[in-house]
Amino acid sequence: MNNTNNLASAGLVRTGRRRQRPLFSRLLLGFASVLVALWFVGHDAAAWVLRPAVLLVMRYVYVDRWRRLLTSFGPYTTLFLLAVPLLVVEPAKLVALYVIGLRHYFMGTGILILAYAVSLLIVDRIFELNKKKLLTIRWLAELYAVWERFHRRLYADIRNTPTWRRARWLWLNLRRQRRRLRR
Repeated sequence: MNNTNNLASAGLVRTGRRRQRPLFSRLLLGFASVLVALWFVGHDAAAWVLRPAVLLVMRYVYVDRWRRLLTSFGPYTTLFLLAVPLLVVEPAKLVALYVIGLRHYFMGTGILILAYAVSLLIVDRIFELNKKKLLTIRWLAELYAVWERFHRRLYADIRNTPTWRRARWLWLNLRRQRRRLRR
């Protein structure tokens, strides 16, 4: 009995009780989770707003030539072509937030909008055009599956909040009222 207590206190035997993380670690993890959630929501909101402009640009003849060129490479070359703009765009978003923090609101917002537009025009298009090819790389396919599960779970959690349900209810009511006014 005494030997089991010594082993349990050394962390070698499970005692049935789960050790709780320190308060600072829990707060830091919660803060990081909120930041990641805001990052995803911000990206998806920007995609929703900028998608029509991206599709408009994609109609031009020159874009078709670029599309054929981008889909002609192998998976690793495509991964490199995806990584180069990604390494420029993602830090630019952080720089934009820093500039906004320096109270240069218009410049920071402009950089942020430009970074999201470039992200949608280049990075997302390269990925969408070559998704099947890129997912033949095993480690990337596994990473993408983890990201998809996280993304789905995050949005399921967001949709289950009372704030989301109330906003959704207000939005649907607004749409119903707008339809009634049009009649």
